[in-house]
Amino acid sequence: MIPPKEFFKKIKPFSFLTESELQELVSNLEVVAFEEEDTIIKKGDKIDYVYVVFSGLVGIYENGERVDTVTKGEI
Repeated sequence: MIPPKEFFKKIKPFSFLTESELQELVSNLEVVAFEEEDTIIKKGDKIDYVYVVFSGLVGIYENGERVDTVTKGEI
């Protein structure tokens, strides 16, 4: 498994951060694993985090129908 700092170096917009900014990002990182069928956020929810897919894929649903998919490295 690739270390988080190296992972973020490879994806935009994080690839533009300096080494110290990347280190701060990683030191404040919270990793959460979700199971299939888990709801991460719902439309209209107020969120305090940026979610980045580290592995797997996340479906985006509207009215119960999948309209898009987010995969590794996407926000």
